[in-house]
Amino acid sequence: MNMKLGEIRGNLQGLLNIAGKRFPAKVCYAISKNAKKLEKEYKELEEQRLKICESYADKDEDGKAMTQEKDGNKIYVFSDGNKKLYNKEYEELLEETIDIDIHTVDASEMDKCDGNERFDIPTGADYMAMEFMFK
Repeated sequence: MNMKLGEIRGNLQGLLNIAGKRFPAKVCYAISKNAKKLEKEYKELEEQRLKICESYADKDEDGKAMTQEKDGNKIYVFSDGNKKLYNKEYEELLEETIDIDIHTVDASEMDKCDGNERFDIPTGADYMAMEFMFK
């Protein structure tokens, strides 16, 4: 399946949000398998984002990228011009399309949840999170 790098985080977050729900086994298997694949791609994307940050961040006397703490997180310091260049390069990266082997499942599997107390009743948000993996 083709997916833009910019879609990976949202799709991964959606699956992680529903991973603990009780759905039919085929659906749970697809959620788990796809979450692992998306997590791998997301980690690679995050590594590239950090490399881009390092490249465009302002440098200290030693030539290292400058950072500062904000709300307990390390953020890179950019001059205005470099921030624009960083944003442009990162946005271009997010537009890249990759081919990812998504484990699909028939949407009718979710019908098993209707009237069956063993399963959680799926919400609209649940369906939206799984939409990309339905046949």
